[in-house]
Amino acid sequence: VGAFWLLTRLQARVILAIFLLQSMYIRLSGGVDYWFTADEKCVPGGPDFSMTYYVLVSRFVGTFALIVSVWIFQAFIAPKWTFRWAFMFGVILKSVAALFDIVIVLRWNLAIGIGDRWWFVFGSSMLAETVEMFDFLTAIILISRVTDTGVESTTIATLSGFWNYAIALSRSLGSMLMRVSGIRTTVPCDFRNLPLLLSVGQVVLPLALVPFVFCLVPNVKFADPLEDRVQEEKEEDGEKRGESEEEESRNVEESSGRVAERVVRRFPTATTLGVPNPSIDGLSEGSGEE
Repeated sequence: VGAFWLLTRLQARVILAIFLLQSMYIRLSGGVDYWFTADEKCVPGGPDFSMTYYVLVSRFVGTFALIVSVWIFQAFIAPKWTFRWAFMFGVILKSVAALFDIVIVLRWNLAIGIGDRWWFVFGSSMLAETVEMFDFLTAIILISRVTDTGVESTTIATLSGFWNYAIALSRSLGSMLMRVSGIRTTVPCDFRNLPLLLSVGQVVLPLALVPFVFCLVPNVKFADPLEDRVQEEKEEDGEKRGESEEEESRNVEESSGRVAERVVRRFPTATTLGVPNPSIDGLSEGSGEE
């Protein structure tokens, strides 16, 4: 709320949009990571991934997904899409990635004949990194477009701080919700409410932000000028033009006054012409008699 008082209207809208998109996607990585790596005693019939496989595969696949996502963004999204639809695409991908986690937690992937390792590699592990990169690239480009001239570093640092704060708040909310819902990661483990948390925190809440995306994010392409920024520049130019016109009019008035004063001084007066002035002469004679 304070951003609408301290910053421009466009900057405040961008801050609010980024903050909502990041904070309302509840991160439950703590519970999900434990579920993937839990042994048979904790999660009977679970994936039971070793920590080596889980970390190496997720990092390797995630790095490959980052490279692919940057290429897709540069080749298809940035040249043709608008900021609004780029954020919308990120929201939809987040929900789809969460659905992959929900399916594997409910063990539905085994019912359709897809093993845990394949589902994990081509599911949440790849999509999660892709979504994060899409969101980051779109947000950082939009942030750089709304910065003020002369204070670019300060503006970008402020807006990026809201981005990081929203992610930290999302993780804190996720930890709190896992504790409140009774999820336990030690024997006796309890992950019964994990699908519900994934459905609400990573599917329902992000999709509920779609109206806010339409209201807050400008519907312009990445290379086009922002409408509010153009309006602000016009207003600034109008103010500067008005100030210059006022200053010019003052200068003209001052110069005209000086010219008139000079002209008046050049006109001959009664004193300079030697014409007697009765009123002045009378006053001088009266004062002399006294």
